[in-house]
Amino acid sequence: MSTKPIHDKHAIYEVAFALDFGENFSAETVADLMRLHDAVRPELPYMEERRRMSMTLSVMAGQQSTQETVVDPSPAGVVFRAVASPDPSPWMLRAENNRIIVNCLEYTRWEEIWGRTKGYLQLTLDVVARQPSMQVNAVVLQYIDRFVRDNTDGYSAGEVFNQNSSFLTKQIFRSSELWHLHHGHFDMLEKYGKTLDVLNIGTLVDISGHTTTIDHMQQLVLQDAPLAVTDVLGKIDDIMCRLHTRNKQILLDLLNTQMLDRINLRPESATEQCK
Repeated sequence: MSTKPIHDKHAIYEVAFALDFGENFSAETVADLMRLHDAVRPELPYMEERRRMSMTLSVMAGQQSTQETVVDPSPAGVVFRAVASPDPSPWMLRAENNRIIVNCLEYTRWEEIWGRTKGYLQLTLDVVARQPSMQVNAVVLQYIDRFVRDNTDGYSAGEVFNQNSSFLTKQIFRSSELWHLHHGHFDMLEKYGKTLDVLNIGTLVDISGHTTTIDHMQQLVLQDAPLAVTDVLGKIDDIMCRLHTRNKQILLDLLNTQMLDRINLRPESATEQCK
């Protein structure tokens, strides 16, 4: 088997954590979020202010149409980065429009990554809670796993995937080195409600070789029973732990035995407490 995980002990390229709110951040909230830079500067020294999108409108004047650009001057949010743009940042904290996102490209262990992420979320939630009537409508956890090989010679999807997976079609195992599969379904997260699971799985060939990507996004949908901002931190550990554990369950179904061994993923790890 010539395909291998991108790292020695795991295949995680990126993990993202997000909270979606019922309305956009106000200008006052954005200003307060920007003041958090002093608190995160040692780890995230670069700050970028984000502006709301501009729109180009077609305006009819008699028989002629003219283009007008409408720019909303109000700030949309702020991004704190470990590395200046445009280079990929190992860590990034973004609070923009109605969403807080933490991105990590340096996955090690769950307890370490989640501990740092929770600290960033707590800082931002303390600010967002000052905006009246703010509620959390969704909690998101997204993993991107990658597996690589130097070339496409003799490639088979069976090098990575379980041929009896309930999420995969039989066709991918008959396909050439390039294919894509998109899958989505609703599930239930115990104690909390409905989740939307989206799987984007596919391959890419470029000058670096052949890459297989598994992009798994889970969104806990809370529109029918949104959480008050002040209640989120008391529940977020358990919610993220459950989403993290279910990502493992999905991978246990998707990957073949040899690849599960390579990333040291065992069935018992998908039932125990987060580590």
